[in-house]
Amino acid sequence: MAVLAACLLNDHPQILAITAQRAFAHGRFSRNNQNALLGEHGVDGLKTGYTRAAGFCLAATACRTVPGRAQPVRLITVVLGSESRDARDALVRAQLDAGFAALAGTKADA
Repeated sequence: MAVLAACLLNDHPQILAITAQRAFAHGRFSRNNQNALLGEHGVDGLKTGYTRAAGFCLAATACRTVPGRAQPVRLITVVLGSESRDARDALVRAQLDAGFAALAGTKADA
C-alpha cells in the first residue's frame, strides 16, 4: 500500500488537492472525508478504509519542514487492521512523528 501511495503521489501529485478536502459536494451529492487527521501536522491525504475482515485502515501522507533540509519532506505511512478509528489514527500520528523526528535527528515524544 505504501508503494502504491508513493507511485500515485509521484505520477499524480494533483491528487492531494482532492484528498486534502474535508468535504466534497457536487449537486445533491456530498461526502465528508473520513480522514480525521487532515490538516494535523501537515497531513494532507490519502486513503481511509474499513471492512470487517481488514479492520480500520489508513494510508496517510504528511509534508513537514525538517531542520537541516532545504525543502519540506513528505512521508507516507500505512496502518492496516486497527480495531477502531481512534487506534488507527493514534498509530498513524506516532509513525509520522517518529519518521519526522528520525529525519531531524531527534527523538519523537511517546
